[in-house]
Amino acid sequence: MLFRSNGQSQIWPYAPHPTPYTEQWSFDLQYQLNPHSVVELGYNGNRGKKLLYGNPNLDADQMPDQYLSLGPLLDTQVANPFYGAADPNSPLGSQPTIAYNELLRPFPQYTYLVWTRSLPGARSSFNALNAKYNHEFTAGVNLLVTYQWSKALDNGPEDNFGWATGNQWRDAYNTMLDYDVSTHDVPQSFATALVYDLPYGRGKHWGNSAPAVVKEALGNWQLSSVIRLASGLPLYEVFWSYSNQLNNYGFPGYQLADWVGNPVPANRTPNSWINPAAFVAPPTIYSLGNVPQRMSQLRERALRNVDLSIAKNFGGEHFQAWLRGEFLNAFNYAQYTLSPFSSFQLCVTCGDFGDLNSTENTPRTIQLSLKLVF
Repeated sequence: MLFRSNGQSQIWPYAPHPTPYTEQWSFDLQYQLNPHSVVELGYNGNRGKKLLYGNPNLDADQMPDQYLSLGPLLDTQVANPFYGAADPNSPLGSQPTIAYNELLRPFPQYTYLVWTRSLPGARSSFNALNAKYNHEFTAGVNLLVTYQWSKALDNGPEDNFGWATGNQWRDAYNTMLDYDVSTHDVPQSFATALVYDLPYGRGKHWGNSAPAVVKEALGNWQLSSVIRLASGLPLYEVFWSYSNQLNNYGFPGYQLADWVGNPVPANRTPNSWINPAAFVAPPTIYSLGNVPQRMSQLRERALRNVDLSIAKNFGGEHFQAWLRGEFLNAFNYAQYTLSPFSSFQLCVTCGDFGDLNSTENTPRTIQLSLKLVF
């Protein structure tokens, strides 16, 4: 294997760099119910291959996992074959003995060797069934309804910085161990937008000939709403402890737990969102936990957002004023989640396990606006 260096302190393995690509496909049917209404049903999917793994880096010098069965022998001090041969100022060249695990690595002459963040090889998959109903403006009503049932999978972050992964791949040689639901996976998503002009007032079916004062006070009102219901985003992985013996052998991240039961508690609350009895410690500190990076069962609280608006139109053909009151998140629904970059509540042994300590959305907002048209 070839290596590249910046001439100072960093060395990277040099390997083929194929071009990442995605494939997309879709199929749609549309049917007109009447002159004002259309219903659509469709499917779309895509597949990504050779995608960039991004950050964090994969360790090219990780000890192969078949040696984990050696347990404590991995830390036994043995004769250092690099003593006197390597740079005497380096850790390899200055010690007569070395931990046995160092000699089991692919490149024992290096103490730290990682692939660059642009390493290709990750993959992704997305499949979605979509339904839509559109009722164009008639009888004062305009309505749009959409629904999506989907699943997104990948074994790499969506961004090249990897903040979305929350942790690192458990095995640099087998990243498919962490081919799970994506951090952006939203399996159920429903949205509807409604605008209704009440049929009373100037130019309406009723009230057009009413006295001017009555017409201006009671007429030309408009009601509208936007409703969004959706599954919550997946939480990061559950882990057993911040201390991970496997870090000494090139395996990154925390000590993952073993998944043994239903992670959803019988009586779920924001302060008890995850069932601790569903997770146990790995058999030994030399074992890789089996909990997935992301579990479809463990998500932030589902989205339930309702925005309401009421508006009143004043004026005539040459001058109009719109007075509008808006109620965003009208029912003050809290979509509980974890604080950004917070992992403490996902540590089984650290305390406050399963406590969703933040919200994804904003609280109810009431605002008033005035628009003049002339």
